[in-house]
Amino acid sequence: MAKKKKFPVFWVCFAVFIAVMAVFWVVVIANVKKCLVIYENSQPEYTVEKYVEQFRDGSILDSLDFAQSTSRFEDAGIYRTRYVDGLEGKAITYEKAQTSYDAKHPVYNVYADDSLIAKITLEETTSKPLMFILTQQSWDVDSVEAVYGTGDKAVTITAPDTYSVFINGVKLDSRELTGNVTQIDELKYAAEYVTVPQLVEYRAEGLLNEPEVTVYNNQGELVMYTPDENGNITIDTFTTSPIDSELSATVLQNAKNYSNYFSKDIDGCSTSVAPIAYMFPADSYYLELAENYRRNDMWMYSAHETPVFTNEMVSNYIIYTPELFSVEVYFEKNMVLKLNGENRQDITNSRYYYANIDGSWVIVDMQSVTE
Repeated sequence: MAKKKKFPVFWVCFAVFIAVMAVFWVVVIANVKKCLVIYENSQPEYTVEKYVEQFRDGSILDSLDFAQSTSRFEDAGIYRTRYVDGLEGKAITYEKAQTSYDAKHPVYNVYADDSLIAKITLEETTSKPLMFILTQQSWDVDSVEAVYGTGDKAVTITAPDTYSVFINGVKLDSRELTGNVTQIDELKYAAEYVTVPQLVEYRAEGLLNEPEVTVYNNQGELVMYTPDENGNITIDTFTTSPIDSELSATVLQNAKNYSNYFSKDIDGCSTSVAPIAYMFPADSYYLELAENYRRNDMWMYSAHETPVFTNEMVSNYIIYTPELFSVEVYFEKNMVLKLNGENRQDITNSRYYYANIDGSWVIVDMQSVTE
């Protein structure tokens, strides 16, 4: 009798196992491939590439804010034109910035040939786990910053701090001050009584074009200047203003009275400095000098007829501040000596500095005017 054939359980089970494993790995591989495709498509470079393409076709330009990085003295349109010129005919590429360490805010550099022209910063908006360590991410552009070199033009301007300085119609302020301050020597004695102007230095850099500099004095009048060979500007003198007739008469008379004190031609001069005290602060050095002269030297001045003043002139009226001005006075004082009838002439040619102290205009300094 023939032996009954056994059912091949092992091989059937083995075949089923192989089939199951094959299906399993097909499913796994298909899923892995799908996840890899999703992962790859969610990389930030895809978002960056869309914006880089806008650099290539020029459509990005309307989205860039050139005013953010430009000099405040020049119109942003100048920088935009230069920027556009720098893109023409160039290969636009990009790479992740080496200093970009924030995985949720990566930064990419955009280049025109080898020149850095922009920085694109992304922001992760969603993150979904896929498999193992892979995640599916979504990205938005956080910012696109145009990068371009500043201009190579610069100018240094030195002027009184009471003057207004403008570059291309924009007023300079503390942002342009260098910290270099120069005291004005001829105002050092006036500074003991009132606030006086100082010379301050401004510097503006990074300009694309030669700047147009305008300067106005504290009276709002345009000040003329001549730049040096480097284009820098120094204004260390003050412009004069017209003087009204009443003030002119006052300063002229004060100068005459001061002269007459020393020649004993004013009442009371031999007993005190009271005849000229009204012209000076109470602690004035000039009153001290006058008192010393009265005590020690006045007696030596030769007797003479009443002086006659000629060639009187008041000029170079300068307003430094509302509390300080200077004015030059010239006159010739002609006298006839009683002893021998000889003619004697004293010439006054001085600059007087007047300060408003407690509501009164008084002389705080006098300086000889040299021709």
